[in-house]
Amino acid sequence: MSDTMWMNDAPVGGVEGEAPAGDVWPTGDVAMLIDYENVQRGLRDGFGVDVPRADLLLDAARRFGRVVTAGAYADWVRPDLAAEAPLLLPQGIELVHVPGRKNSADIRITIDALDLVRRHDGIRTIVVVSGDGDLSHMVTALRRQGRRVVVIGVGGTFSATLAVVADRTLQYEHDLDPEVGLRDLSDTPDPTSGAYRGPLPELVAREGAPPIEDTFGMIADVLTRHGRDGWLNGPDLGNRLLSDHGVRPSAWYGVRLGILLAVAEREGVVRLHVRDGITYAGLPDAAVPAWLTSEPA
Repeated sequence: MSDTMWMNDAPVGGVEGEAPAGDVWPTGDVAMLIDYENVQRGLRDGFGVDVPRADLLLDAARRFGRVVTAGAYADWVRPDLAAEAPLLLPQGIELVHVPGRKNSADIRITIDALDLVRRHDGIRTIVVVSGDGDLSHMVTALRRQGRRVVVIGVGGTFSATLAVVADRTLQYEHDLDPEVGLRDLSDTPDPTSGAYRGPLPELVAREGAPPIEDTFGMIADVLTRHGRDGWLNGPDLGNRLLSDHGVRPSAWYGVRLGILLAVAEREGVVRLHVRDGITYAGLPDAAVPAWLTSEPA
Protein backbone atom coordinates (compact mmCIF):
# COMPACT_ATOMS: atom_id res chain seq x y z
CA MET A 1 0.00 0.00 0.00
CA SER A 2 1.26 3.46 -0.84
CA ASP A 3 0.61 7.05 0.15
CA THR A 4 2.10 8.36 -3.07
CA MET A 5 1.76 7.64 -6.77
CA TRP A 6 4.72 6.10 -8.51
CA MET A 7 6.17 5.88 -11.99
CA ASN A 8 7.09 2.72 -13.86
CA ASP A 9 9.60 2.50 -16.69
CA ALA A 10 7.76 -0.48 -18.18
CA PRO A 11 4.12 -0.76 -19.25
CA VAL A 12 1.75 -1.64 -16.41
CA GLY A 13 0.14 -5.03 -16.79
CA GLY A 14 1.24 -5.62 -20.39
CA VAL A 15 2.09 -3.89 -23.66
CA GLU A 16 0.56 -0.75 -25.05
CA GLY A 17 -2.36 -1.05 -27.43
CA GLU A 18 -3.65 0.94 -30.38
CA ALA A 19 -5.62 4.15 -30.22
CA PRO A 20 -9.31 3.77 -31.03
CA ALA A 21 -10.13 3.83 -34.72
CA GLY A 22 -11.05 7.27 -35.99
CA ASP A 23 -9.34 9.12 -33.12
CA VAL A 24 -6.32 11.34 -33.61
CA TRP A 25 -4.73 10.57 -30.26
CA PRO A 26 -1.49 12.13 -29.00
CA THR A 27 1.60 10.02 -28.71
CA GLY A 28 2.91 9.61 -25.20
CA ASP A 29 2.32 7.68 -22.03
CA VAL A 30 -0.83 7.07 -20.00
CA ALA A 31 -1.60 7.39 -16.29
CA MET A 32 -4.69 5.72 -14.86
CA LEU A 33 -6.28 6.85 -11.58
CA ILE A 34 -9.13 4.77 -10.17
CA ASP A 35 -11.66 5.98 -7.61
CA TYR A 36 -12.15 2.38 -6.55
CA GLU A 37 -15.04 2.84 -4.15
CA ASN A 38 -16.94 4.96 -6.67
CA VAL A 39 -16.78 2.38 -9.44
CA GLN A 40 -17.38 -0.45 -6.97
CA ARG A 41 -20.50 1.28 -5.63
CA GLY A 42 -21.83 1.86 -9.14
CA LEU A 43 -21.40 -1.80 -10.09
CA ARG A 44 -22.83 -3.07 -6.82
CA ASP A 45 -25.90 -0.85 -6.73
CA GLY A 46 -26.73 -1.03 -10.41
CA PHE A 47 -25.69 -4.53 -11.40
CA GLY A 48 -25.11 -6.63 -8.28
CA VAL A 49 -21.37 -6.92 -9.05
CA ASP A 50 -18.95 -6.06 -6.26
CA VAL A 51 -15.54 -6.23 -7.90
CA PRO A 52 -14.49 -4.28 -11.02
CA ARG A 53 -12.15 -6.23 -13.26
CA ALA A 54 -8.71 -4.65 -13.14
CA ASP A 55 -7.60 -6.41 -16.32
CA LEU A 56 -10.41 -4.80 -18.31
CA LEU A 57 -9.61 -1.36 -16.91
CA LEU A 58 -5.98 -1.76 -17.95
CA ASP A 59 -6.96 -3.05 -21.38
CA ALA A 60 -9.11 0.04 -21.88
CA ALA A 61 -6.32 2.38 -20.74
CA ARG A 62 -3.78 0.70 -23.06
CA ARG A 63 -5.92 1.64 -26.03
CA PHE A 64 -4.58 5.16 -25.58
CA GLY A 65 -0.87 4.40 -25.13
CA ARG A 66 1.66 2.87 -22.78
CA VAL A 67 0.33 2.78 -19.22
CA VAL A 68 3.25 3.79 -16.99
CA THR A 69 1.41 4.35 -13.72
CA ALA A 70 -1.88 3.12 -12.32
CA GLY A 71 -3.30 3.68 -8.86
CA ALA A 72 -6.49 2.64 -7.10
CA TYR A 73 -7.65 5.05 -4.39
CA ALA A 74 -9.67 3.74 -1.44
CA ASP A 75 -9.74 3.24 2.30
CA TRP A 76 -7.67 0.07 1.98
CA VAL A 77 -7.59 -0.66 5.72
CA ARG A 78 -11.28 -1.60 5.55
CA PRO A 79 -11.43 -5.41 5.68
CA ASP A 80 -13.83 -5.74 2.74
CA LEU A 81 -11.59 -3.59 0.53
CA ALA A 82 -8.36 -5.17 1.78
CA ALA A 83 -9.74 -8.52 0.65
CA GLU A 84 -9.82 -7.23 -2.93
CA ALA A 85 -6.21 -6.02 -2.96
CA PRO A 86 -4.90 -9.37 -4.32
CA LEU A 87 -6.95 -8.77 -7.46
CA LEU A 88 -5.19 -5.47 -8.18
CA LEU A 89 -1.58 -5.95 -7.15
CA PRO A 90 -0.78 -8.72 -9.69
CA GLN A 91 -1.96 -6.34 -12.43
CA GLY A 92 0.61 -3.74 -11.35
CA ILE A 93 -1.99 -1.39 -9.87
CA GLU A 94 -0.73 0.50 -6.83
CA LEU A 95 -3.00 0.76 -3.79
CA VAL A 96 -3.20 4.40 -2.68
CA HIS A 97 -4.75 4.74 0.75
CA VAL A 98 -7.16 7.59 1.44
CA PRO A 99 -9.19 8.04 4.65
CA GLY A 100 -12.79 6.96 4.52
CA ARG A 101 -14.16 10.50 4.50
CA LYS A 102 -16.29 12.28 1.92
CA ASN A 103 -14.31 13.54 -1.08
CA SER A 104 -10.99 12.16 0.24
CA ALA A 105 -10.41 10.15 -2.94
CA ASP A 106 -11.40 13.07 -5.20
CA ILE A 107 -8.92 15.38 -3.50
CA ARG A 108 -6.02 12.90 -3.68
CA ILE A 109 -6.76 11.99 -7.29
CA THR A 110 -6.80 15.68 -8.23
CA ILE A 111 -3.53 16.40 -6.44
CA ASP A 112 -1.78 13.35 -7.91
CA ALA A 113 -3.04 13.93 -11.46
CA LEU A 114 -1.89 17.53 -11.55
CA ASP A 115 1.44 16.61 -9.96
CA LEU A 116 2.02 13.81 -12.47
CA VAL A 117 1.56 16.02 -15.52
CA ARG A 118 3.70 18.75 -13.95
CA ARG A 119 6.62 16.39 -13.28
CA HIS A 120 6.29 14.04 -16.26
CA ASP A 121 5.84 15.69 -19.62
CA GLY A 122 5.77 12.26 -21.28
CA ILE A 123 2.36 11.54 -19.79
CA ARG A 124 -0.05 12.88 -22.40
CA THR A 125 -3.24 11.00 -21.47
CA ILE A 126 -4.96 10.63 -18.11
CA VAL A 127 -7.54 7.88 -17.68
CA VAL A 128 -9.86 8.61 -14.78
CA VAL A 129 -12.03 5.75 -13.53
CA SER A 130 -14.87 7.46 -11.69
CA GLY A 131 -18.27 8.92 -12.32
CA ASP A 132 -17.97 11.64 -9.68
CA GLY A 133 -18.89 15.08 -10.98
CA ASP A 134 -16.59 16.69 -8.40
CA LEU A 135 -13.67 15.69 -10.63
CA SER A 136 -14.88 17.82 -13.55
CA HIS A 137 -12.73 20.79 -12.49
CA MET A 138 -9.65 18.56 -12.44
CA VAL A 139 -10.44 17.27 -15.92
CA THR A 140 -10.80 20.81 -17.22
CA ALA A 141 -7.47 21.79 -15.64
CA LEU A 142 -5.70 18.79 -17.20
CA ARG A 143 -7.04 19.61 -20.64
CA ARG A 144 -5.87 23.22 -20.29
CA GLN A 145 -2.40 21.79 -19.76
CA GLY A 146 -2.59 19.99 -23.08
CA ARG A 147 -3.54 16.53 -21.83
CA ARG A 148 -6.25 14.29 -23.18
CA VAL A 149 -8.59 12.91 -20.53
CA VAL A 150 -10.53 9.66 -20.79
CA VAL A 151 -13.20 8.99 -18.17
CA ILE A 152 -14.54 5.51 -17.42
CA GLY A 153 -17.74 5.44 -15.38
CA VAL A 154 -20.56 3.13 -14.42
CA GLY A 155 -24.25 3.39 -15.27
CA GLY A 156 -26.36 5.73 -13.21
CA THR A 157 -23.39 6.96 -11.15
CA PHE A 158 -21.75 8.56 -14.21
CA SER A 159 -22.14 12.32 -13.78
CA ALA A 160 -23.13 14.21 -16.93
CA THR A 161 -21.06 17.13 -15.64
CA LEU A 162 -17.95 14.96 -15.69
CA ALA A 163 -18.72 13.27 -19.01
CA VAL A 164 -19.21 16.52 -20.90
CA VAL A 165 -15.75 17.91 -20.06
CA ALA A 166 -13.79 14.75 -21.00
CA ASP A 167 -12.17 14.10 -24.36
CA ARG A 168 -13.51 10.56 -24.37
CA THR A 169 -15.93 8.63 -22.15
CA LEU A 170 -16.38 4.90 -21.73
CA GLN A 171 -19.06 3.07 -19.78
CA TYR A 172 -17.82 0.05 -17.90
CA GLU A 173 -20.95 -2.03 -18.43
CA HIS A 174 -21.10 -1.33 -22.18
CA ASP A 175 -17.56 -0.70 -23.39
CA LEU A 176 -15.49 -2.85 -21.02
CA ASP A 177 -17.65 -5.70 -19.72
CA PRO A 178 -20.94 -5.97 -21.67
CA GLU A 179 -21.98 -9.03 -19.66
CA VAL A 180 -22.38 -6.76 -16.64
CA GLY A 181 -24.83 -4.63 -18.61
CA LEU A 182 -27.11 -7.64 -18.94
CA ARG A 183 -27.34 -8.03 -15.15
CA ASP A 184 -29.36 -4.94 -14.28
CA LEU A 185 -30.68 -5.66 -10.79
CA SER A 186 -32.06 -2.19 -10.11
CA ASP A 187 -35.63 -3.49 -9.89
CA THR A 188 -34.84 -6.35 -7.49
CA PRO A 189 -34.43 -6.12 -3.72
CA ASP A 190 -31.01 -5.82 -2.14
CA PRO A 191 -29.60 -9.33 -1.57
CA THR A 192 -28.25 -8.28 1.83
CA SER A 193 -31.81 -7.75 3.07
CA GLY A 194 -32.62 -11.43 2.70
CA ALA A 195 -35.47 -10.66 0.33
CA TYR A 196 -33.47 -11.14 -2.85
CA ARG A 197 -35.43 -12.88 -5.56
CA GLY A 198 -33.51 -11.77 -8.62
CA PRO A 199 -31.59 -14.03 -11.00
CA LEU A 200 -28.80 -15.98 -9.33
CA PRO A 201 -25.46 -16.43 -11.10
CA GLU A 202 -23.50 -19.64 -11.48
CA LEU A 203 -20.54 -19.00 -9.22
CA VAL A 204 -17.15 -19.72 -10.78
CA ALA A 205 -14.03 -19.51 -8.64
CA ARG A 206 -11.52 -16.86 -9.64
CA GLU A 207 -7.83 -17.61 -9.85
CA GLY A 208 -6.51 -18.70 -6.45
CA ALA A 209 -9.98 -19.24 -4.96
CA PRO A 210 -11.33 -22.66 -3.94
CA PRO A 211 -14.15 -24.35 -5.87
CA ILE A 212 -17.59 -23.20 -4.77
CA GLU A 213 -18.29 -26.67 -3.36
CA ASP A 214 -15.44 -26.23 -0.89
CA THR A 215 -16.86 -22.90 0.24
CA PHE A 216 -20.27 -24.50 0.72
CA GLY A 217 -18.51 -26.95 3.05
CA MET A 218 -16.98 -24.05 4.98
CA ILE A 219 -20.43 -22.50 5.44
CA ALA A 220 -21.79 -25.78 6.81
CA ASP A 221 -18.78 -26.11 9.13
CA VAL A 222 -19.27 -22.64 10.61
CA LEU A 223 -22.99 -23.18 11.13
CA THR A 224 -22.31 -26.53 12.82
CA ARG A 225 -19.62 -25.23 15.17
CA HIS A 226 -20.84 -21.71 15.91
CA GLY A 227 -24.54 -21.63 15.14
CA ARG A 228 -27.26 -21.26 17.75
CA ASP A 229 -29.50 -24.24 17.04
CA GLY A 230 -27.66 -24.42 13.73
CA TRP A 231 -28.44 -20.77 12.78
CA LEU A 232 -26.41 -17.55 12.49
CA ASN A 233 -27.32 -14.11 11.25
CA GLY A 234 -25.64 -12.92 8.06
CA PRO A 235 -23.05 -10.52 9.58
CA ASP A 236 -21.95 -13.06 12.20
CA LEU A 237 -21.74 -15.80 9.60
CA GLY A 238 -19.66 -13.58 7.31
CA ASN A 239 -17.25 -12.72 10.13
CA ARG A 240 -16.87 -16.37 11.14
CA LEU A 241 -16.29 -17.45 7.55
CA LEU A 242 -13.55 -14.85 7.22
CA SER A 243 -11.84 -15.61 10.55
CA ASP A 244 -12.12 -19.42 10.37
CA HIS A 245 -11.60 -20.07 6.67
CA GLY A 246 -10.58 -16.78 5.04
CA VAL A 247 -13.75 -16.73 2.92
CA ARG A 248 -13.99 -13.55 0.81
CA PRO A 249 -17.05 -13.82 -1.47
CA SER A 250 -16.28 -10.66 -3.45
CA ALA A 251 -12.64 -11.55 -4.11
CA TRP A 252 -13.30 -15.26 -4.70
CA TYR A 253 -16.51 -15.20 -6.76
CA GLY A 254 -17.29 -11.53 -7.47
CA VAL A 255 -20.50 -11.44 -5.40
CA ARG A 256 -21.65 -10.29 -2.00
CA LEU A 257 -22.27 -12.65 0.88
CA GLY A 258 -26.02 -12.26 0.40
CA ILE A 259 -25.86 -13.66 -3.13
CA LEU A 260 -23.47 -16.42 -2.04
CA LEU A 261 -25.99 -17.49 0.61
CA ALA A 262 -28.89 -17.31 -1.86
CA VAL A 263 -26.96 -19.63 -4.20
CA ALA A 264 -26.16 -21.92 -1.26
CA GLU A 265 -29.87 -22.08 -0.46
CA ARG A 266 -30.67 -22.95 -4.06
CA GLU A 267 -28.14 -25.78 -3.89
CA GLY A 268 -29.59 -27.13 -0.63
CA VAL A 269 -26.57 -26.18 1.48
CA VAL A 270 -28.47 -23.81 3.79
CA ARG A 271 -31.94 -22.50 4.39
CA LEU A 272 -32.58 -18.79 4.89
CA HIS A 273 -34.99 -17.01 7.19
CA VAL A 274 -35.59 -13.27 7.53
CA ARG A 275 -36.55 -11.59 10.77
CA ASP A 276 -36.77 -7.82 11.26
CA GLY A 277 -34.92 -7.28 7.99
CA ILE A 278 -31.98 -9.46 9.02
CA THR A 279 -31.12 -12.63 7.12
CA TYR A 280 -30.37 -15.78 9.13
CA ALA A 281 -28.79 -18.88 7.62
CA GLY A 282 -29.30 -22.35 9.03
CA LEU A 283 -28.33 -25.90 8.23
CA PRO A 284 -30.75 -27.44 5.73
CA ASP A 285 -32.13 -29.96 8.23
CA ALA A 286 -32.35 -27.47 11.12
CA ALA A 287 -35.85 -26.39 12.06
CA VAL A 288 -36.45 -22.67 12.38
CA PRO A 289 -36.14 -22.17 16.17
CA ALA A 290 -38.70 -20.41 18.31
CA TRP A 291 -36.39 -17.48 18.99
CA LEU A 292 -36.45 -16.70 15.25
CA THR A 293 -40.20 -16.98 14.84
CA SER A 294 -41.49 -15.37 18.03
CA GLU A 295 -42.20 -11.68 18.21
CA PRO A 296 -39.45 -9.65 19.86
CA ALA A 297 -40.16 -8.61 23.42
